Amino acid sequence: MLSAKYPVLLILSIFISCFAIAQPQPLKIESVDNLFLNNNVHLERGLNCMVITKKIDFDKTFGFAKTETNTIKVPNFDSVQVLMIALPADNHDAVLTFISATRAGEVVEVYCKVQKKNYPLTYTAEHIAVVSIPRIKGVNTINFYEGHRKVRSVKLK
Repeated sequence: MLSAKYPVLLILSIFISCFAIAQPQPLKIESVDNLFLNNNVHLERGLNCMVITKKIDFDKTFGFAKTETNTIKVPNFDSVQVLMIALPADNHDAVLTFISATRAGEVVEVYCKVQKKNYPLTYTAEHIAVVSIPRIKGVNTINFYEGHRKVRSVKLK
C-alpha cells in the first residue's frame, strides 16, 4: 500500500517542479540615458521594437548626447542586453515608457506604454526609450507588449 504512493508522489513532484520553472520572474530594468538614434536607423510607421545584444550593434544604432553635466554609461554586453522602443519622427510629443519585464521559461515579456500628446510641436522629433535587462542563458524570445497587445516578437540568435 505504501509503495503505491511513491510513483504518484514522484509524478506530482516532477509536475510541480516543471510548473515552478515556467512561473514569471520579474527582471530588473535599467534605463540607458542620453542617447539619440543615428541617422542610418530607419523607423517604420508605428511602434518600433529592437533588441541589441552586441556593443558593435549598439554603436551603429545610437550616439551619445554628451553635455558638460551628464554622465555616459555604456551597457556591459557581457551581462545585459539593450531594448529599445521608438516612434518615427513627427511633430507631436510622445512619452515612451518601459513598465516591466518578466521571464517565463525561454521567453521574456516586456511591457511598455506609449502616451501620445495632442498638441503640436514646432519641430519634428523621434521618440525613443532605451533600457537594459539582464542577459539570461536559455532565453530565446523577447515579446514586446503595449498594454496587453503584443506588438512584436524578437527571436534571439
